[in-house]
Amino acid sequence: MPPTPGREEIALPHVRYVDGPTIELQDEETVLEASLRWGVDHRHACDGSCRCSTCRVEILEGADHLAEPDDEECEILAINKLGPPIRLACQLRPTGDITIRVLMSEIDATLPPSLAQGMAQEREVAVMFADIRDFTPFSEQQMPFDVLHLLNRYFDRMGTIIEKFHGHIVSYQGDGFMTLFPAGGDTSALEAVHCGLEMLEARESLSTYAKEHFDFEMRIGIGIDFGRALVAQIGYYRGTQLNAIGDVVNTASRVQDLTKEHGAQLLITSAVHERLRDRFETGQRLETDIRGKSGKHTLIEVLGTK
Repeated sequence: MPPTPGREEIALPHVRYVDGPTIELQDEETVLEASLRWGVDHRHACDGSCRCSTCRVEILEGADHLAEPDDEECEILAINKLGPPIRLACQLRPTGDITIRVLMSEIDATLPPSLAQGMAQEREVAVMFADIRDFTPFSEQQMPFDVLHLLNRYFDRMGTIIEKFHGHIVSYQGDGFMTLFPAGGDTSALEAVHCGLEMLEARESLSTYAKEHFDFEMRIGIGIDFGRALVAQIGYYRGTQLNAIGDVVNTASRVQDLTKEHGAQLLITSAVHERLRDRFETGQRLETDIRGKSGKHTLIEVLGTK
């Protein structure tokens, strides 16, 4: 279509990819957005929110057509010891033509699509750690197949309860395990605490069975924290599984350890308690140290629902 008489067409900048296409940018479009629009092989683990460095590119020509990096981009580049001519594509809005090389490709033929696309999410989640008390000395005195029988009976019952409350067991450590409740917000915290209480109820029948057949009283400790974590499929490509990375994971593990010290079955952090809105009956309120964290922290014992 010919230009409207009396109106000048504004030339939009172009991005030329080494060994790739040359793309005309749309108004206010970032280089990463242009890559995705054209299907360019371009990694972007945080989905363009300047929370990682995976969309990094090398500026080969046209650096003078780019604004200086802002504080956020400078921080990410510094963490990864990167500098000119490396920039983050999600932050680049060229005012003129540039030539770039994408440094981290998105597609790996050995990976399934869900992992190859880098589908990680940072979100608020609840994390639970549960552990059987004194199971190690018990297992040392029993036949291995008997130990395995009791342990699998326990995991099967607890796993069924965890599924009911939309949790995911993401790792096992001997007789303990970590569970992630990824729904987000208050829902995660509520589901985690309801789940923990139902696990304690199930423990009673499991303990009766263990006492009758193996003279072992089964007691468990549960610790729950709530906070932001990076949730993703993690692991070797043939055996990845949902997992979480963040301080909330370490804290929940250490809160579970503290149930032994304080004689509690279920302890939650104040971050969890704030989201429960007085729906649960509570017991001890502890001001305590948490290994690896500074200052005192409030932990609350949960006894049941109101």
